[in-house]
Amino acid sequence: MRSISWLVLATAIFGGLQFAASAAVQPPQKTAPVAVVKAMYAWYFAQPGSAAGVHDWWKNLSETKALFDPVLFGLLATASDLRVIDVDPFTNSQSGALAYRIGTPSTKGVATIVPVAIQDCLSCDKPANPSRARAALKADVRKQSDGSYVIYNLLYDGFDLRSWLSKAIAKCRADPKNCP
Repeated sequence: MRSISWLVLATAIFGGLQFAASAAVQPPQKTAPVAVVKAMYAWYFAQPGSAAGVHDWWKNLSETKALFDPVLFGLLATASDLRVIDVDPFTNSQSGALAYRIGTPSTKGVATIVPVAIQDCLSCDKPANPSRARAALKADVRKQSDGSYVIYNLLYDGFDLRSWLSKAIAKCRADPKNCP
């Protein structure tokens, strides 16, 4: 009788451990990609000139290295050094920005696509209000091998930041007259 009770106890403990182990497995964290995009925009809106809708993002770009895929960060840094871009890549505009709003993310293959709406400075005389934001871009966020999430690319209507920066940098290096 005693050996049966030990068997029952051992079965109960083993079954409980299996249940505990299966309960500890969590689904992929849906908020992590959004958190990376929010962290980038928190940094962006804290840059010098933000109160006036002007963002000198290139001055402190190194602070964001952990938020971007290494290749995209390198392209942004090089483009900033060469001054090959005349548009704000984080807002897809030339007029500055006052506020942003994150949309509902979706999954496409290995990418989590996070829509971002921007209230640009065409209405700088109005207070910052995320409800006035217009669709501007989508952040392509991907999980790295270490489990962290990074912004892999920014997608605009008809083009993407990685390709655009690569072409602009190559064109500028081929002939400095092509640099703005």
